Amino acid sequence: MKKQVHLAFCSGRRTLPLVAGMLARNLVQWGHPASCDLSLTIAYAPGLQGLSPLDFSLPGEVERQFTAVAYLGPATWEQLAWLQRSFGIAEAGFVALLKPRGYSSQKNLALVHALLAGADYLLFLDDDEYLAAPFPGEEGKLKWEEGDLLGAHRRGLQGAAITLGVDTGYTSPVPTDLDQYLGEEVRRRLGVILGLGSEFIGEHTFVRLQDLIRYGDREELGRLPRPLTRQRGVALMTGGNIAFDLGVVRQGLIPPYFNPPGARGEDALLGAQLDGLACHQVGACIFHDPFQRYLGIARGEYPSQLEGISVGPESLERFCRVFIGWLRYAPLLLRLTAADTREREERLGRMQEGLDELGPVLARGLGWPGFAQGAEELRRYRARAAKDWEDLERAKEAWFRLVRGV
Repeated sequence: MKKQVHLAFCSGRRTLPLVAGMLARNLVQWGHPASCDLSLTIAYAPGLQGLSPLDFSLPGEVERQFTAVAYLGPATWEQLAWLQRSFGIAEAGFVALLKPRGYSSQKNLALVHALLAGADYLLFLDDDEYLAAPFPGEEGKLKWEEGDLLGAHRRGLQGAAITLGVDTGYTSPVPTDLDQYLGEEVRRRLGVILGLGSEFIGEHTFVRLQDLIRYGDREELGRLPRPLTRQRGVALMTGGNIAFDLGVVRQGLIPPYFNPPGARGEDALLGAQLDGLACHQVGACIFHDPFQRYLGIARGEYPSQLEGISVGPESLERFCRVFIGWLRYAPLLLRLTAADTREREERLGRMQEGLDELGPVLARGLGWPGFAQGAEELRRYRARAAKDWEDLERAKEAWFRLVRGV
C-alpha cells in the first residue's frame, strides 16, 4: 500500500502559488506521484498582507498533481469544534492550540488535518523557500541543483520521528550591510543581549555578516543524516523543510507547536521539548529567500551570484519585526530551558538592562524608531509569561487528548 504523504505550506504571501508550482514540478521530476499518495495543505493567513483567500488558490495544473488539496483559513479551527466535544477537550486548551495566534496555530491545523486524513507523514514547507540550492561553481559562478527533497525526508523518517533539511540562502531577514550603520561593538552587544534569550543568536551573529548567506556544502551533506544539533537546551530547527512521522505524533510523543501571540519561536519552543526523541538532519536542501529577491528561482531562473541585502525601508521593517518577534518568545523559552527561576530572571534582567541602553542606539543608527521599542516589548512579554506558560500547558493537554483519539 502506498504511503500517504501530506505536504503543507503555512502562508501569508501572494507568491504562494508560484512556490507551490515549483514543488509540484519537483515531485514529478523525482517520481513521487507514482510511489506515494500525495496531498497538499495550504494553511493561509490573508491578514498578514491584506490578501483575499483567492490569492492562495493554486492553478488547476498544480492542483492536479495531488490527490487532494485543502485550504485551511482563519475560520477553519471553528469548524473543528466537534473534536473538542468528541474528546472532552477543555475550551481554553482548544483555543490555545488552534485559534489563530501565529504560525503555531497554522501548523497545528495542518497537523490535525493530516491526522484526520490518516496520513503517514507530513512535510512542512515555507512560502519563501525554493527547492534548489546554490553550490560554489567555476569562475565564481554558482551551480544550482534541484534535489529530491521529499525523498531525503522519507528515507530519513525510517529511523527518526522528525527530520530537518538543510537551509541555504539567507539565514534570517537581517540586512547584510549593518556594518555601514552600526559599529562592531554595537553589533556584538546586540548579539550578546539577544543571545541571553535565544537558542541560536550569539556574540558573532551580527558581526560576521558574511555568515548570513549560506551555500551548499558537499562535505556537510556527506555527513548526513545525523542527530539534530542541540544548543542551549534546544534542538535547532527551522520553520519549514521539516517532516514528521505521524505515527509517532499519534502516540503522543511529540508536543504541539506553540508561540505567544505575535511572537516568533514556535520551532524553538518545540525544539526545547524533544528530549529523548530521534530527530535527524537530512540532505534535503532548500534556498531561503526571506526578502523574496529571487522569486525567479521558482520559475527555474537561477542567479550566477547572490547579492547582499542592503539597509532600506523594506529590509529594516522586516528586520525590526523579527527583532521584536525574537524578544517576545524569550521569556517563555527560558521557562523551558533555564536551570531554575533564578537563572531565568537573571538572564531576562540582563536582557532588559541591555535593551534599555541599546535600543535607542539601534534606532538612531538605523534610522528606524521601532528598535527603541524592544525593551518595552520584553517587559510586556515578561509580564505575561506566566499566562503564556499556562496556555502552553493547556494546549499540550488538548493536543495529547486529540492525537491519541484520531
